[in-house]
This record gives sequence, structure tokens and C-alpha cells, in this order.
Amino acid sequence: MGTINVNLIADNGGSSNIDVQGEGSNTTNLPIELNKAWCHWDMNSSGHPIYNSFNIASTADKANGETTVTFTNNMAGANWGTTFYANTSQTSGDGQFGANIAGNVGLRTTTGYIFESYNGSSMMDSKHCDAHTVGDLA
Repeated sequence: MGTINVNLIADNGGSSNIDVQGEGSNTTNLPIELNKAWCHWDMNSSGHPIYNSFNIASTADKANGETTVTFTNNMAGANWGTTFYANTSQTSGDGQFGANIAGNVGLRTTTGYIFESYNGSSMMDSKHCDAHTVGDLA
């Protein structure tokens, strides 16, 4: 096995079509399959501060259990996908994972989204929230 050390991988035809062979004969399109944004933030602290992120300009407290998340670089449309997590505790993230917590991306736009966190049927600010976004950048 060798090492490839490069600064840029690009389609020699000039498009953004870069297929990578995976398991067996399966391929994946590199630009499409990458996370375009991700964020780990705290809903329970003032301003909903970001612990760490990629392509996220800001987070803001919209209301109890709601965070407005704004992308640094916009998505091409509002039909992108996301996965998310919110823990069940408002004060700790250690070992806190429960089936009674639910989340939702309440509004998707090209510039960001509103993340909603529920505990049962009530809105709740969670100490640790994570979201990953896939789709096409503008």
C-alpha cells in the first residue's frame, strides 16, 4: 500500500464529477457524498454557542428548543438532507442518550435551517446537539 500526497483532486474534464471506487465494483461520487456542513453546539447556553463546526457561520437562540443555524456557504437549493442528534440532558452530555428525545429540522433554506429539540411533547434546550448536512453547495 502506498500514500498519495496531493493538494487537489479534480475531474480532468473540468466538471465536479469525481467517482471513487469503494467496495467491489461500487463507486461513489466524491463531491456529492461529502458532508457540506456539520455543527456541534449547545442549546442550553446563552446564544447557543458552537463547540465545533464546518461551513457554519453562526447559531442563534430562536426560542425554547429551537436554534437558527446559518451556513457560511449556501446550499444550491432547500432540498438537502440532514442527520441530527440532541441529548436528553439540559446540563450534561455524558452518557445522556434517550429514546424520549426527538428533533426536527423545522425550516430548510439555502442559507440554513431551524433545529428543534423535543423531550416528549415539550420543546427543550439540549446541552449537546449535532447536525450533518449533505447536498449540493451553491
